[in-house]
Amino acid sequence: PGPSTLSREQQLQRVRQLTGDISEHGRLKQLDRAVGAFEQIFAEGLHPTGYAYSTLLNAHVLAGDLAGGARVFEAMMASKCRPNLVVYTTMLKGFCAAGDMTAAVHLLRRMAHGSPPLMADIRALNTFLRGCVRCGDAVAARWAFEMAGSAWRVVPDGVAHVALARLLSQSLALKELRAHVEARREEREERLKAVAAARSASPPPPPADAPLACSFWAAGRCERGANCRFYHDLSVVQLDEAAEEADATDAQAAMELHLSHAGALLGKDALARDALRQARRLLAESAAAVNPLAGWRPTVPAAELETKLYPVDSEFRRFEEIGLSEAAGLCFVLPAGGLGERL
Repeated sequence: PGPSTLSREQQLQRVRQLTGDISEHGRLKQLDRAVGAFEQIFAEGLHPTGYAYSTLLNAHVLAGDLAGGARVFEAMMASKCRPNLVVYTTMLKGFCAAGDMTAAVHLLRRMAHGSPPLMADIRALNTFLRGCVRCGDAVAARWAFEMAGSAWRVVPDGVAHVALARLLSQSLALKELRAHVEARREEREERLKAVAAARSASPPPPPADAPLACSFWAAGRCERGANCRFYHDLSVVQLDEAAEEADATDAQAAMELHLSHAGALLGKDALARDALRQARRLLAESAAAVNPLAGWRPTVPAAELETKLYPVDSEFRRFEEIGLSEAAGLCFVLPAGGLGERL
């Protein structure tokens, strides 16, 4: 087809519309329709954006079509739309879900040697480690932790540490697992001491070589956490501090349980009992934390208060108008158990 006769703005609008179709079909795992919507971009003489490529790639991954996803990825590499970290992580998720850790490692290395080079972030690290857990690949997990501490410069979070502890426990690598768990204990204690000191009557001054202050942290919430490149003043209370601390406590408890399990299997009864005691203490601390939803109880309205609505009634339309006026402020909350890794 020849070039589109639409204006520049109209072309972009049309590509956005077709990209939305790709996303919706991909969400429903209608891969043929997603591919058709992408091909329609070319049929109309338009040019796909990087977001269109990444959306189609995600549709292939969601449908379990890694070969097709790889073709989209290579087509994107050949175009002027260079893959970003999100695109690489989407492809990484596909390889890890399929248990192809060799391809996943190759992709991470390809990222680092690209132009420009891209380094894995905490999301990519955790995606890779979930694949390691799926396959029981402790060797690959060790490699990822080594890369995180060197080239990637990523600080592993609780999810990452629990994944490694689980793999070490399954491998019965007791010495390495014990060192890993004990190091996390010390880190947690040091962090709590640092917070207490920062909020005391005589807080220590910031380090002389501290980077610029993080404006998000100062406002009460920095989503990058320990991976933020800016300075975090520990005296500033964070809005999600209670939830973050609960997650950290649960993660440490999970690691203690993995250590206890490995110790018991190898006949190290004293070690197993000590780790189990640590886990129980941590879980008791977590259970004693204040729950912001404490006292809320879902109840079914009494039968006499029930309102029956029918689409043809004026009462239905009245309630619908009320609902639509409130829709902009509506929020759906999806609670997840444990550390929320299933999200």
